[in-house]
Amino acid sequence: TKAGRNEHREEARAAQARAALASQRHEEDLLTQAYRHTLEQKRAEAARETREAAELATARSRLEAFARKQRGAQEAEMQGRLERRSGMVAAGFAMGVLMACCWRRGKQDSQRLAGLA
Repeated sequence: TKAGRNEHREEARAAQARAALASQRHEEDLLTQAYRHTLEQKRAEAARETREAAELATARSRLEAFARKQRGAQEAEMQGRLERRSGMVAAGFAMGVLMACCWRRGKQDSQRLAGLA
């Protein structure tokens, strides 16, 4: 009958509407999942970059500390070498003065002895 056909059409339309609504919800769920996945990827990437930046900063500070330590050791060694060389130069100068004085004294003694003879 006509009423039965109308009822059947209404049921078919309602089923179509439910199917369309279910399809729309499924698409929305897929989009939400994709958004969450993208958001999680961005967060993970940001965390990795932050961690890498911290590791680089730590490595840089360790290298700088090592370089300062090395420079300090080298400066102390250079200072010690300089002091030893300065001491050697001073000792050489003192020996030269001493030799000159001895030579002069020896010359004077030689002249005195020559004058006595």
